[in-house]
Parts: sequence; structure tokens; C-alpha cells
Amino acid sequence: MMETLSLSRVCNAIASIGIMQRAFLETKKYAYKRNAFGKRLTDFPMVKETLANMAVKQEVESSAVFFVIFLFERVMLKKKQIFTDNVAMNRLLIALLKMETAEQAIHFAHEAIEMLQVRYFDVLMNNESMQVPIN
Repeated sequence: MMETLSLSRVCNAIASIGIMQRAFLETKKYAYKRNAFGKRLTDFPMVKETLANMAVKQEVESSAVFFVIFLFERVMLKKKQIFTDNVAMNRLLIALLKMETAEQAIHFAHEAIEMLQVRYFDVLMNNESMQVPIN
């Protein structure tokens, strides 16, 4: 039973990594294409910092997930002498990593929405049926 729970948590962590990767790639692609004030968005320091932070966090989270997968496989296949403490530590690490990657995926989605909202606002404002006079 606990192995199934651990496996589902690992799967959730992997899914969160996928969400993070997609949010980062969409944000990066948009920032390189979008011009504002005569410059690309990537020329602005705050955007550079945001993209750099997202890249680093995504890489760290991915590395952590792959390390936990390695430990999980080792515990499940009992390749070496496994102590009870190692099994308990593995379960704890998996739970913590699932929580951390889920929180980071939410953070990445917020960053992407913040960066991309200008595009969706522009689409709304260019749609004549959406233009309403403001008093």
C-alpha cells in the first residue's frame, strides 16, 4: 500500500516538473518575441531575472526528482542491504518532493500568467465587441 502511495507521489512530482517546463518554455518564447518600448522583453533586467530564476528552479527540481526516483528504485528493488531507516527516509523525501514540486509548479504558472497576460489583454482590447467606453 505504501509503495503505491509513494509511486503516485513520484508521478505527481514528475507531472509538476512537466508543468514547470511548459510554463518556462512558453514564458521564454514569448519574452524573446515580444517588443516593448523599442526593445525585446528579454532586454529588461527584471524579465532576465525572472527567466533566470525559473530556469534555475526548474533544473534544481528536476535533479531532485531524478535523484528521488533513483532512491525509490533502489528501495523497491532492494539492490543492496536496505535498512528500515532508509525506507522511512525515502518515503519522507518523496512526500516532501511532491509537495515542493507542486508548489513550484503553481509558482511557475503564476509567473507565466503574469508575463503572458499582456498578450491576452491585447487580444481582448483589439476585439471591437469587447471595447466599452469608460466614464
